[in-house]
Amino acid sequence: MTTPEKDTEIEESTTAQSIPPSQPKPLPLFTRNQTIVLVLGVVLLALSNLYDYYRYQYYYKYDDATCHRPPDPIWKKERVGTVKWEECYGPSDFLGTECGYIVVPKDYHDVQAGVAKVALGRVKAVNQPSKGAILFNPGGPGVSGKSFITRYGYLLQTLVGNDYDIVGFDPRGVGDSEPKIQCFTNYAPGGEHTTKPCYTHGTFAYNTVLDRGYEFPLNVSQEELRQVLLPQQRRLYALLKTEMEVCARVMGEELPYVGTTTVARDVAAIAERLDGKNAPINYLGLSSYGSILGQYVVNMFPDRVGRVVLDGIANVSSWTTEPQYLRYRRMLTSAEDAYSAILSKCSEMGSECSLAKFPHEDPQIIKHRLEGFLNDLYYSPMPVPDALRPTIYTSGQAWKYLFSTLKSPYSWSSTAHSLAVAMDGDATGLIDHLDFENYAFDLEGSAIVCNDGPRFEPPSAEDTVDEYVDVFGSVSRFVFAAVMTERDAGCQFWPVTPTERFVGPWNRTLRNPILLISNEVDPTSPVSNGRELEEMLAGSARLIVQKTPAFSVSLPSLCIANHMSAYFTNGTLPDEGSVCAADPPPPPGTEDEEDEWGMFVDTPLSRLGELDSALHLHRERGYLQTSGCR
Repeated sequence: MTTPEKDTEIEESTTAQSIPPSQPKPLPLFTRNQTIVLVLGVVLLALSNLYDYYRYQYYYKYDDATCHRPPDPIWKKERVGTVKWEECYGPSDFLGTECGYIVVPKDYHDVQAGVAKVALGRVKAVNQPSKGAILFNPGGPGVSGKSFITRYGYLLQTLVGNDYDIVGFDPRGVGDSEPKIQCFTNYAPGGEHTTKPCYTHGTFAYNTVLDRGYEFPLNVSQEELRQVLLPQQRRLYALLKTEMEVCARVMGEELPYVGTTTVARDVAAIAERLDGKNAPINYLGLSSYGSILGQYVVNMFPDRVGRVVLDGIANVSSWTTEPQYLRYRRMLTSAEDAYSAILSKCSEMGSECSLAKFPHEDPQIIKHRLEGFLNDLYYSPMPVPDALRPTIYTSGQAWKYLFSTLKSPYSWSSTAHSLAVAMDGDATGLIDHLDFENYAFDLEGSAIVCNDGPRFEPPSAEDTVDEYVDVFGSVSRFVFAAVMTERDAGCQFWPVTPTERFVGPWNRTLRNPILLISNEVDPTSPVSNGRELEEMLAGSARLIVQKTPAFSVSLPSLCIANHMSAYFTNGTLPDEGSVCAADPPPPPGTEDEEDEWGMFVDTPLSRLGELDSALHLHRERGYLQTSGCR
């Protein structure tokens, strides 16, 4: 038996004999130990990459080449009521926020239906122990509450104080909640084993009326307008019917369990699991859908109402009983007032509003110049060769963009700049913004709205256009933009019946009074909705009116913030008939925003301004965690 030393000598001798005498003997590249270390390093690197790959695939839920489903996750085997938390690790998550989920019944009336997962995000109270959890919905529908809290939840403490944990959740079908409604991201043309890339809803909509919006001229007769719109409406109907049929085919067995009725039950379950059996439900709902969900919660669970604030009140009776195409007449009654208010603000801002030629320019002249551009786009769409996805910019897209701004006047300065650049011939930024937004959503919002609303026979294209044209002439010219930005245009083709659909009553006597906030000129949720709800709930609600465009948080007001904080802290309600004004933050760079060293000063007002910007961006872009393919 040879010794290790001799083995080495034999190996070296053999190597030496195999080399011609004319060549020098090469030095060994690695010792045995170095080789082992190198191999281990390569193996560990491969395992790390493999882990990242599978984590990526789980994070995006689907393989972006074939759209195949992963195996059933662990939560499907867990008991109802299971709650799990961990520190959030996303690149945009704020330090110290927690991510988690709760397992809930898929059907609260049928245990055999299985379970669902509701994703949660939490910012803990500054003062511990906390008084409990405030559940938060940012609006939508179809927008993630979890990711808003993990990114911006600390800003909400300016409104609710430091005594509560703030918990955001993703409603059924949305974001990280599962089953997730992804009708097109799950759809693989050609069959389950196709090798074609994923096909998203953005791909389906691209360069159709769903993407380009209704294109129409101004200053034409109603009949001429009708004739322009009818072909577009017929194409839109075909698209809407197609997407609804695709959704039923791909997600059909999951769709009956989606809807605000079930989400309200989830809210009650979350509150009970986090704060104890029959614990009061504390809730903050913003911007139309947030208020809709809140009205479901307080009327389905009146004996459990704790501290509840609803801001930007939508009409829940219309939401549940009226065909969607008839809602715009009521919804847009303040839209033109909001538009006028923003134009007046532009005039006051002067050089800070890029659409104004000089300070205090007549708002009507600014309006005439802007709408002249919109009208020109109808006749001559703008080529956009430098966009990430080269295309054209249409009048319909410009109207949609302008309408979205009415909901966030705090962002008007940047919007005005983008429009001014487009008026100078470059719509690249606007197209890239729109293109990104188009791929943030699937049909999760449509599933919620359509399951909440009534079943009705699809109206003809002629009847629909007649309704819209009448609203255009008598209520607001933003009706066509509203149709394309809301998520209910195809509900007449929705083929699903929900397992449960709550339709009232909406005037229950509540355990604790709630706080309502409406704006005098909210473009989509007129102040009349807030007044009707206050009257309907009688002594169970108190309304504050804010005298600025859009829902209150969209334009910062210390008055509103102080009332909300006092209410959440000790239940103090404002006096009847209370009115608040806005406190717009000073323009960037002014002394009020910087200390003596030029550093930004973090104030309640600056946080409110930051909160509005975050809410506006978040609602536009939804969840932003699409499959990665277009």
